[in-house]
Amino acid sequence: METLKANKGPLLLPLLLVILTVAAYGIWNTLFSTATAASCLTLGRQYLSELNFSGAILEFSNAIAMDPCNKDAQIGLAQAYAGNGEYEMASQVLVEAMDEDRPDRELSEELVNIYVESGRESQAVQLIQQLITQTDEDQYYELLQQVLELYFQRPRPYCGGENQALLIQDGQLLSRGSNVLGQLGTDHWLGEKEMTQEDFLPADFSGEALRVSSGGQTSYVVDRTGNLWAAGENRWGQMGLSYGTALPQSGWTCLMDTGDIAAAAGTPGRLLVLRTDGSLWQSGGAVGQNFTKLEQFPPVIALESDGESCYILTSQGKLYVSVQSGQWQLLGSDVVEFTPLGRGQAAWIGSDGSLYGIPYRAGDWQSTNNGGVHPGFGVRTVACASSVMLMEDADGRLLRITRDGQVSEVTLSAPLTGLYGNGVYAAACLEDGTVLLWQNGNEFQIL
Repeated sequence: METLKANKGPLLLPLLLVILTVAAYGIWNTLFSTATAASCLTLGRQYLSELNFSGAILEFSNAIAMDPCNKDAQIGLAQAYAGNGEYEMASQVLVEAMDEDRPDRELSEELVNIYVESGRESQAVQLIQQLITQTDEDQYYELLQQVLELYFQRPRPYCGGENQALLIQDGQLLSRGSNVLGQLGTDHWLGEKEMTQEDFLPADFSGEALRVSSGGQTSYVVDRTGNLWAAGENRWGQMGLSYGTALPQSGWTCLMDTGDIAAAAGTPGRLLVLRTDGSLWQSGGAVGQNFTKLEQFPPVIALESDGESCYILTSQGKLYVSVQSGQWQLLGSDVVEFTPLGRGQAAWIGSDGSLYGIPYRAGDWQSTNNGGVHPGFGVRTVACASSVMLMEDADGRLLRITRDGQVSEVTLSAPLTGLYGNGVYAAACLEDGTVLLWQNGNEFQIL
């Protein structure tokens, strides 16, 4: 026992020295690293103010390498990437830094700014909705309304209906197709079942059209003041005017003059209207000849139709399709953008960048564990016609994918502003007013 007592001190002393040395080194290293991270952060901010984005990216990256949880460095790095036009990298920095189930408020607010700046308002809205659920603060309700209004200001210059098409070009509304019930808005061949207007001609719309859509043999226009107009069939009272008529008539009728209409979409005999506060209204068919509000949805941020069904995307990222008897079926969750495919089906982009429900794919695209497909590059929007799929990638390029999986880039005369499709046609709208339209086979025509 005495021997054990005598040896206890010498055994513990070296161990104690090791512990003290390691602790001292850890304290010194932490202080040194923090100081270095702080200096990188300061220099990064200086570069950012001087618009030296490459230098800022380097310094903020160094700061994060030394202090991985440095929120200021993460925000600075995202701002530097955004300033350099690398929005995908900017958003990735913040997404990776956040808790998926409970987003950090500062990081989230910066991510909202980046989403809006890069034209991804739908993702911004969904993130704001998470902040509302988390905090229930008035500032986020106000922010949601601001982003929604910005989102709804996007023009929609082309649509194809049952037997008519509408086009906004050089500020003028044009139409072509059948005018049997006045859906072209003019009296040209009004009521003539056997006659079709082959060319786009002025539609006699007196206002300034912003967005066009159709449902059956009815055409709809949202003007730049936020009012809703219609021309054509009103047999089931789908115009919401408290009456129905099967008589053909020319001209445009104002359905809503409230100045807050964001979008409209319809099917034969039914109309859905989206207002800028995210509320959804309907008329026609079994719901009656006056507009009534659908109460079951949170704010709706997108409304589309394939001619037979209507599709809505909510601020929570849920995609629904209308089915018989006025019911709605959930198609997907965590949806960022979508396009109708026809017959109640849709393809969409998830928040992870994967594609879901797409009709065909290239051979080197990777399948994901949750049933999606990732093409290996960022996709912003997608539209599908009968035999071609169009994609806008993260760099704003227009890609065409054919049934055999061939991917090619389409040469554009101006930047792309939007892709639209309903399974029958796919249209690419450009900043200079040009519309590239795919409808028959793989060929496209320039409008």
